[in-house]
Amino acid sequence: MNLNDIRTRLTESGANAANNKTTLREWLATGSAVNFNVGLTVMPRKVFYKVKSARYGLKKNIILRHLNKEELERASLRLVALINTLVHKKAYKKYNKKLDIAMAIEGERGLCDLHTHFAIALPGQVQSNDFARIVRQALEMSGEFEIENANFKQDKDSLDKKYSYKLDLVDCGWAKYITKDLDRKSFNSIYFP
Repeated sequence: MNLNDIRTRLTESGANAANNKTTLREWLATGSAVNFNVGLTVMPRKVFYKVKSARYGLKKNIILRHLNKEELERASLRLVALINTLVHKKAYKKYNKKLDIAMAIEGERGLCDLHTHFAIALPGQVQSNDFARIVRQALEMSGEFEIENANFKQDKDSLDKKYSYKLDLVDCGWAKYITKDLDRKSFNSIYFP
């Protein structure tokens, strides 16, 4: 059996057929009419979780916990609404004018903390430095995401580690990156708000 026979048998068995994940990733990167040119990654803040403990004579212990997927989804959608409000002002509420955004929640199946990636199509009338200011303002207004990195050390770390969120100009590879953790058949962690 040579290499061509193996390829033929794999193709006949459906091993080389495109699955839903591959099709979606290719469409987002190159096939859709939207040109995603800005990428944003945000980390949620930990929330307080109160536990009563009589074991050590304390009335209440306060413990920090991470957001679950549903809480992060709601917080991310509120952040998108804030960004749309700051960019489009009254036209967002009155005429439902929005930015084209793809959002993916990552970390549910892995060992990393839950976080959200955004692919955003920035309109021509908004400059990238103005948009950076808008994103920072929306993050401050929401209060649900980390802005400053608590572990940043001025003399040891580079400036790109100072903030917990990352905003950057991206190309078509970003759409493939944010969809890397999708299931092959179901897309329960990608949103188009």
